[in-house]
Amino acid sequence: MDNFLLTTSVSAPNRNINVYVADGVDNKFKENTCETLNSISCFSKKAQKAVANLRNVIVLKDSMSVMPAKFARTKHKLNKHASDAYGFVCKTDKAIVINEHNHKRKDVSLEGSLESQVSDTLSHEIGHLIDKNYSTSPRFVNAYLKDLKNIEQMIKNGEKVNSREVKDMVVYLKHYMEGADFSDGIDRRDVSREGLRENFAECFSTIVDEKPSEINDIFKALFPNTMAQTLNFVI
Repeated sequence: MDNFLLTTSVSAPNRNINVYVADGVDNKFKENTCETLNSISCFSKKAQKAVANLRNVIVLKDSMSVMPAKFARTKHKLNKHASDAYGFVCKTDKAIVINEHNHKRKDVSLEGSLESQVSDTLSHEIGHLIDKNYSTSPRFVNAYLKDLKNIEQMIKNGEKVNSREVKDMVVYLKHYMEGADFSDGIDRRDVSREGLRENFAECFSTIVDEKPSEINDIFKALFPNTMAQTLNFVI
């Protein structure tokens, strides 16, 4: 499968980001990728720096899309670890990869349109670049633990957010709280590095996303403390 190259200039000094898009990818994906890069780079100095360090964005039709030959390390990561991922970062190639096919498995009623999902994923992956281990700092860890304990209480009380059962949303959002077990009482054993990293990246994505989305509203309601810590860090 052939790929073609789009180049978008973002608000980073003397820097163009190469956007590779596989044949057959929805045109709205291409447009949203460029718009999102420009929007994030203007959000704050830390966001601008993260985007400035990025060189490539690759949008795949699916995991079988033929990647440009020069991205051998990125292709290896895709084949070995990330074929089911919505997106991932390959720091060696200074690249972010987004998989159109995998987004089609999401609940559109919660997540919004397919193109907005791709925008969210790109924002999430840039959040990983901004993190710089802040997600494992005492402030963020304490905020995360506080949110988990609040969620635990909400589940016990049978509470809902946006008319959705919190216990169901915890299952849906489990990627952003990896390792947390709400069945036997939340404590520091439920705080994992992966959960912290993913939560921070999703907080950043939620902060910069200006489009209305039910899942963003639910995430904000469940993680007010990590949202506040992320906002303080990235501004």
